[in-house]
Amino acid sequence: MRNKLISVILVFMLALIGCTNSGGGAPAATNNGGENAEGGDTDANESENQPPEPVTLKVMLFGDKPSDMDAVLEEFYKRTKDTLNVKLNIEWSPLPDHRDKVKLKMTAGEDVDLVFDAPWANLRTLVPQGAYIPLDEYFNNDAYPGLKKAFSSEFLESNKINGKLYTVPFTQYFGTPDGVFIRKDLREKYGMDPIDSYEELEAYFQKVMEQEENMVPLAVEGRRGFYHLLEPEFEKGTPRMIVGAAGHFNVILSDDYKKVLGAVILGDSQDQFDKLPPPFNNPDTLYGHFLKYSDWNNYLEKDSISQKDKIGLFASGKAAAVENDISGFNSIGPKLKAGVPEGELEFFAYQKCYRELTAGCVSTDFVAANSVAIPTTSKHPDRVMQFIDWIFQSQENHDLFELGIEGKHWEAVGDNQFKPLGSHVFPGYELTWNSNYIRINSEVDPEAMKYYEYMAREDTYFKRPLAGFKIDLGPIKSEVAKVQPKYNEFFQIASNGLIGKEKFYQEAQKANDEWESLGLNKIREEVIRQLQAYIDAGGE
Repeated sequence: MRNKLISVILVFMLALIGCTNSGGGAPAATNNGGENAEGGDTDANESENQPPEPVTLKVMLFGDKPSDMDAVLEEFYKRTKDTLNVKLNIEWSPLPDHRDKVKLKMTAGEDVDLVFDAPWANLRTLVPQGAYIPLDEYFNNDAYPGLKKAFSSEFLESNKINGKLYTVPFTQYFGTPDGVFIRKDLREKYGMDPIDSYEELEAYFQKVMEQEENMVPLAVEGRRGFYHLLEPEFEKGTPRMIVGAAGHFNVILSDDYKKVLGAVILGDSQDQFDKLPPPFNNPDTLYGHFLKYSDWNNYLEKDSISQKDKIGLFASGKAAAVENDISGFNSIGPKLKAGVPEGELEFFAYQKCYRELTAGCVSTDFVAANSVAIPTTSKHPDRVMQFIDWIFQSQENHDLFELGIEGKHWEAVGDNQFKPLGSHVFPGYELTWNSNYIRINSEVDPEAMKYYEYMAREDTYFKRPLAGFKIDLGPIKSEVAKVQPKYNEFFQIASNGLIGKEKFYQEAQKANDEWESLGLNKIREEVIRQLQAYIDAGGE
């Protein structure tokens, strides 16, 4: 097991060329458009000299359209006119809108060719509904050399759902420290040392409130609020896991991971917690950080729950910190400089073991947090996969989409770094992230650089017990569809600290009662049943 883990980490974390297996069953299409991608017969000599018929692919991504995206696409069209001959019609939407639009369009059967989806978005719900096509045949396939080079068999296997691959998974590292970016220039102005604890972070926020009249201490996005800030930290080997099924179930197991002892969710009655051993029988162990959010709400803007652009708030100089993970340095830094020329970034990681760069800190199941999928309504799946294959065929192709036009938007520094030249920033986690193609911003603060080096270390990671378990929502899809929106609504309010801590548990239980009326306990029972069955079958 350890040898397999080391192999996977080396493949993906050290950006070495992955070991891939040649696979059969390939579609007839080739990456350079040399054959008819949609299945028609084509004379080989004629197709070699002629581009395929032009196609416009309908793509759904989230966030703001990058500032110079049109110029990047024109450069892409120029480079691939005689090979791929595709154009992209990209619909950009704020994330909450994107999630809703994807669900609606998939349900209605609208013609869409490529959508961003992920385990934390609609993926686990839409796959059982047959919304996306399996993509297994395109990988480990000589007809798609870019995909074969960039995605190893081990990684793909970890990202399958019910034995099939429904996405192109994107990741640079198998764990990125969550935390907050603060203004280093402000910290130094206040005469403070680098921040290394929550107490020091709060002291920084207090200084901002005292000295900056038109600035809030912390910018958060309304949909996720404080996110992982102040969450409890458990020692490695603690028999606890999170299962996402209409909400976040904390599942507690026996010390040997052989028996599921119970599963609790926010707002559960004490009866549910009494089934668990100490310290998990006390709700504060798992959910006490929500009480702290009530106190820290004072550091947010008044209408934080409506905020959709936390980065914009921070980059404009109206916030002294922003909640984000370390991977945002490359994108947030240039935006801050554009809005506040004297602004400098500095990162504070939430978890102590991250801050101390401790070996074995990060548990992982090697499942990517971000991905794209092809709806079953697409008329051009081969052309879509040829496009994605093109991105991963070379560093040059990849850099065009992730960084923009070389010499205009960025310039190379050494073999694996870059210097940004403008404000164009593409969200690589939606289309391009891959451990074989990582360039690090050469302007990254040395303190931030140590985290990137740490994330590339083999001994940073350990495989999470029962990492192979994936909940099948099919048997409970009706209950999940009813409970999930209600859970999300309350969770968003709680995560923004909008409930007074003296009545938090009372309000949480009131929300939980409504979830129970919609099928929460059936979901809980199914989570426990499936996980126990997985364990009994020898799952790891």
